Amino acid sequence: MRRKRIAPPAALLLGAALALPGLTGTAAHAVAGTLYVNNATGANCSDQGTGTQAQPYCTVVAAAAVVQPGQTVLVSSGTYPQELDITRSGTAAAPITFEGLPGPFNTGSALPQIGNASDPSTYTTHGILVKGAQHVVVESFSPVGQSDSIAVTAGSQNVTVERNVLTLTGLAVSGSSGTVVTTNTVNTLQPAGVSVATAPGTVVTSNTVTSSCNNGIQFDGSSPNGVIENNIVDTAALGSPGDAACPAGSQDTEVAVPTGSTTGTKVAYNFLGTKSGGPAYLWGAHTYTTAAAFAAASGQGSHDMLGDTGAVGNSSTNFVAVDSADANAPGELSTDVRGNPRVDVRSVPNTGTGVGYYDRGATEMSTGNSYAPVSPVRVLDTRADIGVGTSTPVAPGGAVTIDLNGTNKIPAGADAVALNVTVTGGSASGTLKVTPTHPYDGGGNPTTIDQIAATNLTWSKGENVSNVVTVPAGSDTITFTNMSSGSVHIVADLEGYFSQTAPNGYTTTGPVRVLDTRAAKGVPGTRPIGPGGTVVLPVTGSNGVPASATAVVLNVTVTQPSSDGYLTVYPDGITRPVVSNLNFSAGQTIPNLVIVPVHNGKIDFFNHSGNTHVIADLEGYFSPGGLSTFNLMTPNRILNTVAQSGVPTGPTPLAAGASLTVNIDNVYGLWGSDPKAVALNLTVLDTKGTGYLAVYPYGTTPPFVSNANWTTGQSVSNLVLVPAKTGKLVITNHSTGTIDLLGDLEGLSTNF
Repeated sequence: MRRKRIAPPAALLLGAALALPGLTGTAAHAVAGTLYVNNATGANCSDQGTGTQAQPYCTVVAAAAVVQPGQTVLVSSGTYPQELDITRSGTAAAPITFEGLPGPFNTGSALPQIGNASDPSTYTTHGILVKGAQHVVVESFSPVGQSDSIAVTAGSQNVTVERNVLTLTGLAVSGSSGTVVTTNTVNTLQPAGVSVATAPGTVVTSNTVTSSCNNGIQFDGSSPNGVIENNIVDTAALGSPGDAACPAGSQDTEVAVPTGSTTGTKVAYNFLGTKSGGPAYLWGAHTYTTAAAFAAASGQGSHDMLGDTGAVGNSSTNFVAVDSADANAPGELSTDVRGNPRVDVRSVPNTGTGVGYYDRGATEMSTGNSYAPVSPVRVLDTRADIGVGTSTPVAPGGAVTIDLNGTNKIPAGADAVALNVTVTGGSASGTLKVTPTHPYDGGGNPTTIDQIAATNLTWSKGENVSNVVTVPAGSDTITFTNMSSGSVHIVADLEGYFSQTAPNGYTTTGPVRVLDTRAAKGVPGTRPIGPGGTVVLPVTGSNGVPASATAVVLNVTVTQPSSDGYLTVYPDGITRPVVSNLNFSAGQTIPNLVIVPVHNGKIDFFNHSGNTHVIADLEGYFSPGGLSTFNLMTPNRILNTVAQSGVPTGPTPLAAGASLTVNIDNVYGLWGSDPKAVALNLTVLDTKGTGYLAVYPYGTTPPFVSNANWTTGQSVSNLVLVPAKTGKLVITNHSTGTIDLLGDLEGLSTNF
């Protein structure tokens, strides 16, 4: 688990000034290792063993009885109905950690449940009780108890309670000091969400607390030197049809710090609900309903906000809490309640401290992936034993798999990659499918490669064809499946990666033509590029592309080549990489999408052999100031004119000169996502004439661009990364005959 704890200020570390109770257990020295707990069927558990992974404990109680400083008790997802009493202590250098593991994706990733509050005959008072212990971490559980779900009591010191999900009763800290309560989700029906009594130096940071007409965060009168920061708190009544005001007389204050606990206590950067009708604050002996009044009277409440938190009922998502927390708050973690990293939502201004983009509350708002271009590098070539342990072509129906993780090609945390994939030497016509090795379907459920209906490349026998593929990678490998009846060689060049922490967001433009060597567009004359020739194209400073652009997205087309060859598109001013972006045969017109880094505001086009004309249409650019991020997915077929899938009305195939509108918002779970751009791999087949395809935003003037080119009888595939408007795009058949279309959605960009 990636974790960064920011220590409480020195004034809060009271343990050094207090008499510390002696360590319980048989030893105070650190003992390395993990104790495992798993009561699932087939886990071979036993409480008489030593808690190994091969034979884990059946109960958490058994592990708690023997755990030593420096050890972690790792608990698998499941139900553990006994109350967990933690009485053994760690040390400052070697804490004892109790950590729950989430369940499988298809179970909702449920955390281990500790305790019982559903069976009256076996009620537990607490779910987890930390009693008189020091230097203990309780992380990632879903405990339940009649009195409280988690309690820290009886002189406990320096206990951290983090990333837990409480759904019935709250979290109580009493008679303890130096407790850190951070990044928990507390949804309680009784009593207060987080209660602190006789517990000086308690830190309550970045929790999301809903308490249904009970006080949200409540200190008693003898808990000074506390911290209440970055929390989302809402005490409104829960229930259909949403949150509502509480009955008169309810104890429904959002944050309560009475006289005796105000000394040395800090309240700041919280987001408090207003729908309960109760006070926002109790400070000393007075209540306050506005942040301004509270700040004026107390000097506290810096950067606090009041409003609809979106935390209860049917409230809509509220962006006020996004990118606005104090990243330097005591107890603040670098990951949220689900272990996800803090990320910058590019469309929301950063108003927090530190990096500026930590969210308030326990859950970091999810966002799409930004982009980091790389100097193109070859990661697969079946002809040359690159990426695979062979130099033989891929057999009919065969597959090859590459792993880009741990190779210094993509960093940890990269969720997807952009590859330029080429097939060559095919002994028969066919198609190629590129997917994660362990894919998920459009509903997020695990599936198999053979169940994925997708086409990334289409070729004729002996033809060299390239196409850009965006494919989820993450911790998975990438599989290339030859769907043809013949063998074929496969080449792949890495162009960049997508991750939530990558530096560049996306901005759409046009599409607009920026280079056409036939028409002196982008170049001074109308000559083709000669063998070994290079054209330098300035791309920044025009068509809305700023000087800060780090990469541009182009649909590049080669036409009228005098011989077989290939084209390399790369950043200006660097050594030309040994990669190819388009491969072509003499006389062929063929396009490919290119995502190319920008250097000196320019990019270069190198033609390997023969004479050829080159056309480039600008689709968009990546830059540090770009607001859109990408959600990339296993390909999902959303358009099939043969089966009339995705076609709103009318006959198929698509007639010459005809257009169809594709509504991306109606696909799978994407309703209302308002995509700014769409990554759609289009395959044109059953072509009855020669022509080209144009793809552009719905409701705009059709641009003079092309996205796919073909001759009669030819099938072609090409990825388009095209702007969308109101969630829609238009595809027009500019050919002399009818065509059929397949469309595989690979991803989309949004401003959140």
